[in-house]
Amino acid sequence: MRRDKQKQLFIELVNKQLEPHGKTYEDVINIPNWYTQFKTTAAAEKEFAQYAKKRIMEDLKLSAKLAENEVNWFILQWGLSVDSNEYKDEDIALFARKDKFKMKPVRK
Repeated sequence: MRRDKQKQLFIELVNKQLEPHGKTYEDVINIPNWYTQFKTTAAAEKEFAQYAKKRIMEDLKLSAKLAENEVNWFILQWGLSVDSNEYKDEDIALFARKDKFKMKPVRK
């Protein structure tokens, strides 16, 4: 049962990412490396991360920290590409960190 919930949530999250492109999971499932063929913005990625965290907490009953970890793994594996130039002078962390080790902006 839990595996079914995870799969449904995975499909929902893929569909959410692909919404701006007018595509769905069914459209891309048989395309190798489909996630590299679509782009998103840093702002849209952060917005997606917040949405995904909320949905993971609701559906899988995980804590906020565990949900953030799951979102980070999802984006690492299946996240749409973001142009690295968008991260200039910006904190690249998707979630606010409460510890003293903050990620520094990427400088080129």
